[in-house]
Amino acid sequence: MTSALNRTLLYDRHLLALGRMGPVFDFELPYEYAERRESEYWAVRKAVAVADGDFMRRLAVRGYGALELLQNIVTGDIGKLQSGMMSYQLVCRPDGEMLDSGTIIRLGTDSYLLITDKPEIQDHLRDVSVGYDVDIEDVSDQSFMLTIQGPRSADVALALAGPVSSNLKARQVAAFDRMGRRGLISRFGFTGEGGFELFVEPEEAPWFWDQSLNCGAVPCGYLAAEDLRIGAGYVSLDKENGNPFENRLGGLVDFAKRDFIGREALQGILKKGLEKALIWLLLHETADLPLEKADIEISGERVGQVSSFGLFWQKGLSLAMGYV
Repeated sequence: MTSALNRTLLYDRHLLALGRMGPVFDFELPYEYAERRESEYWAVRKAVAVADGDFMRRLAVRGYGALELLQNIVTGDIGKLQSGMMSYQLVCRPDGEMLDSGTIIRLGTDSYLLITDKPEIQDHLRDVSVGYDVDIEDVSDQSFMLTIQGPRSADVALALAGPVSSNLKARQVAAFDRMGRRGLISRFGFTGEGGFELFVEPEEAPWFWDQSLNCGAVPCGYLAAEDLRIGAGYVSLDKENGNPFENRLGGLVDFAKRDFIGREALQGILKKGLEKALIWLLLHETADLPLEKADIEISGERVGQVSSFGLFWQKGLSLAMGYV
């Protein structure tokens, strides 16, 4: 028997918008709204869209040993991360394989917020936190996460969070109070376009969603978000795997900092050389079926496998990512 999927507080709003629901990271979320996948895609590219991001897990890491613990699990150096700033990081296993990726927000002295889409990261944090003066708490239910993406996202952010949003720089985070509705807002994008993320009080989530729509934002579902992600060249560890170098993420590995989990293995991988590498494929026609796990062939010989599949709406063609 399959377990029931989780639902966010916007589930009824998604149904009202004719969302075609399906499983996404253990949540029942809209794949598309009223079969308008292409419109959702172009809203992000040319205007503004809003998406339910509450499937992302938020973990508070607090205490005197918080920075030391996080430095030990991420491949980059966050030692100079200032309060009110965020950093995109990778988490590797001891063998160098990527376990997770996510953003780390420094909220203040000895206080950080780790945002990820994989529930396994909490167990990983607890396993490696033995001996550290640190407290780890899942605070996902203490806020609701919305994402605003697209060239006009700043206009919507201004209406939702007020003037504080206008002064935000890339990967900067600030608290806001908009007519008594409080939260955090960050300037961050996951689609190749500019955007914002809002963390609001759970009971206020429907208001922020409705206001986004009133300001002209188009609701964006999972399929269009995948098209955007693949087109921007961003990996999803739900579909891509392996080590950072195979995924063209070597720039996120900092061997200059002191030891971190996977460091020795990653150095060995570089010395040995890669066995596979992630590539992008623009197909000559639009495929009728998803191609994840399909073979990649050259002259009839299998050379790799597709990992992610989407649509490249600019050309009306299919776009895929895969390993060869």
